[in-house]
Amino acid sequence: MRIALLSSLVAILAGIGYGSVLNSATGNLLDASSKVLNPAKNILNITSNILDPKDSNSDKKHIDRVPEMVAKNGYPVESHYVTTWDGYILNLHRIPHGKGSKKNNGKVVLLQHGLLASSTDWVIAGPGKGLGYILADEGYDVWLGNARGNFFSRNHTTMNPDKESEFWDFSWHEIGMRDLPMMIDYIIDKTGVDGIYYAGHSQGTTAFYIMASSKPEYNQKVKVHVSLAPIAFMNHMTSPLVRVIAAGERSISVLMDLIGKDEFLPKSGFMSMLSSAICSGEIGALLCSNALFAVCGFSPKQMNVSLIPELVQHYPAGVATKQVLHYAQEINSGRFCQYNLGLIGNTRKYGSMVPPDYNLDEIKTPIHLIYSQNDWMAAVTDVERLAKALGTCLKEKILVTDPKWNHLDFTFGIDAPRLVYKKVQEIFEKY
Repeated sequence: MRIALLSSLVAILAGIGYGSVLNSATGNLLDASSKVLNPAKNILNITSNILDPKDSNSDKKHIDRVPEMVAKNGYPVESHYVTTWDGYILNLHRIPHGKGSKKNNGKVVLLQHGLLASSTDWVIAGPGKGLGYILADEGYDVWLGNARGNFFSRNHTTMNPDKESEFWDFSWHEIGMRDLPMMIDYIIDKTGVDGIYYAGHSQGTTAFYIMASSKPEYNQKVKVHVSLAPIAFMNHMTSPLVRVIAAGERSISVLMDLIGKDEFLPKSGFMSMLSSAICSGEIGALLCSNALFAVCGFSPKQMNVSLIPELVQHYPAGVATKQVLHYAQEINSGRFCQYNLGLIGNTRKYGSMVPPDYNLDEIKTPIHLIYSQNDWMAAVTDVERLAKALGTCLKEKILVTDPKWNHLDFTFGIDAPRLVYKKVQEIFEKY
């Protein structure tokens, strides 16, 4: 049964029905790959043990992490720990001011990463390129969040993530309802401000919508929210890996055997079959052997190839399988709602046969959406639907001018400082 399901899932991608969608999403991705990758073969040198998600975990212990990166670049850096009411220990990183300067504009900002990512997102590109450094140099007190289960927040007061499945029993619902509010309260307490500035990428936007719609009091604690690659509704997304998972979501036991029951760690055989169905050449090895790129996409024009070896060492940064499955449910249902536990589970937990929608009408924080045409995770149609649902709290909707701008370009793109981060700064200056 396992082999039959796997074959049928890959057939979905290889078939005409999905092929046309995938082609429109990737554009000239494969054609451009040789121009980017051929000159950089010695830089890439991506071996199978690095690309295998399980094997890469051991490598992650031997490389610089956020505090080391920031300190080596001459910036002040702090590590803070927040314990949620259900026992998860979250590691926040702080850059209190810029390099060689204590310029302070009195504003405190929280940057929240996306799926399969971490606080590394905001600094890995380096000074003048990473949003964390750019804002610190402008006088912001910058805090970098880490959601439960990623490399920095893989800790709990009583549970061992390597031995206890219960540790991984969470989705982005819990991140929005528990992690994010605790981070914000901690930051406000430490800094003494009456509200923070918030920018989130991908899942970092999803978590905010959940918090602001379900805990209305937090609308007063966030001055403004900037959504980079906003994700709420997802039924038009084109990510190959997430589409495969959505197609197999109803055969849950077999699917979990392929992608990991607790922590999201797709088996190498599954990734190889996925690669052979939708990818080719060296770009296929990068796109489909590393879960982050298989989920989010890859833009040759915007990728600094010298950064790739470091990226594959840091990513994927750790995520619960349930987080990915929750997004897969969104694709199948076309709704922005809580986790579907099945008829019996839903009735017990929610008092109805279907999970409740998040009430976006409850959001009062000013929101600015920044999105793109070639985003595998945040499709234009879905973002436009979100924009309508947000109502009066939506203050601006900005389409990135580069038509091939992809999901990861918001954090790793060469032109991110010019096309995205400048706009983030302008928005923050208004509030």
